[in-house]
Amino acid sequence: MGNVTFSKDGKLIAYAIMNSKTSQLVIANSDGSNSKTIMSINKWSRLSFSPDSSHITFVSKNGKIAIVKLDGSEFKEFVKGVDPVWSF
Repeated sequence: MGNVTFSKDGKLIAYAIMNSKTSQLVIANSDGSNSKTIMSINKWSRLSFSPDSSHITFVSKNGKIAIVKLDGSEFKEFVKGVDPVWSF
């Protein structure tokens, strides 16, 4: 497990389960319960929750900064990047 981050309200956690080429983006309650794999992401992506904890940003498998809703819907890729962080 790597790239762990908590939501702004502390209720959720996002982390990456790494394998040889990519990582699986996982969202769970902050105590680790109710974990759900959302999608595959870039192996070394930093994870960051949106200020309202409705989305998470990361680097996609295509090397682009991306966002996705916590249920895995509304996936969007933007520009190439390496270190996405939401502003507050």
